[in-house]
Amino acid sequence: MVLEMRRALEELKSGDSQGYRKLYNAVYEEAYVRSLLIIQKEELMMDFLRDLFRDLFAAPDEAEEAEDLEKWFLQKFYQRLRKHYHRLLEKQEKGASPTEGAKTLSGILGAFPLLHRIMLVMAFKDDFTAGEISAIFGLGEEKIQAELNKLEKALPSLIRDQPESQSAYLANWKVLLLGASKEVLHIGSDGWMEAMYKDAAAAAGIVLDTAVGKNDDFDYFVADPEPEPEPVKPKKKPVPLVEEEPEDEEEYDEEDEEPDDDDDEEYDDDDDDDDRYDWDMEDDGRRMVILGIVLAV
Repeated sequence: MVLEMRRALEELKSGDSQGYRKLYNAVYEEAYVRSLLIIQKEELMMDFLRDLFRDLFAAPDEAEEAEDLEKWFLQKFYQRLRKHYHRLLEKQEKGASPTEGAKTLSGILGAFPLLHRIMLVMAFKDDFTAGEISAIFGLGEEKIQAELNKLEKALPSLIRDQPESQSAYLANWKVLLLGASKEVLHIGSDGWMEAMYKDAAAAAGIVLDTAVGKNDDFDYFVADPEPEPEPVKPKKKPVPLVEEEPEDEEEYDEEDEEPDDDDDEEYDDDDDDDDRYDWDMEDDGRRMVILGIVLAV
């Protein structure tokens, strides 16, 4: 999230209005999850989110000066929530009890009063201290810490009837809120995202440029509708290949690579026999020639 926010702020600093959209894309999921965990009703959180993004769009210079962008975003979130607190308090459902047992992780949180839900998310999801919560909501630090201690002690009694599939998220509030965040991330339709951005941008006085600019330097590829046919090249006559006579290659096998001494002796004997046979045939030929001459004389 922080890296995307920095890139968006760099574009805004250079005068590119698309940085507002990138800033929105960087934080809208985080804002949506926290809003739904605390407010619990999607229709009630829309006004709050619209005002929140309007605040973010109006304060890019303030964001650039922040040392911790994530902390800056969370502070802006809860400061805006403080301004909506009394409106939300009037519309929250009465009579809910945290001991009735909810069937979802977000439902466990929803069984508490609005202020307790805010303190739970701030303390156990976003790691705000009791002093930081006190600075935003104007409550006594000791009172906030005492309430957080009560909420930690109340957790075991709230998770008795939870499904076995959720047992991995029931160890403590921090882990439970992590599971609840995943649970509510895809609740509701995605149609609100685009409308929310346009409404928040209009409220902040931002003119949206949806058309392609004149100075667009993107290289678009345009295909030739009727490419010219390439000229047909004359075929060359095939040149006959002259086969080279293969050289005699000696074949080797394991016995040839490591011959036995006995085989060498037998091989030598055979060579001697072949030599004697050839010699005898040659000698017999000479004798027949001599005998023919004598008879002729």
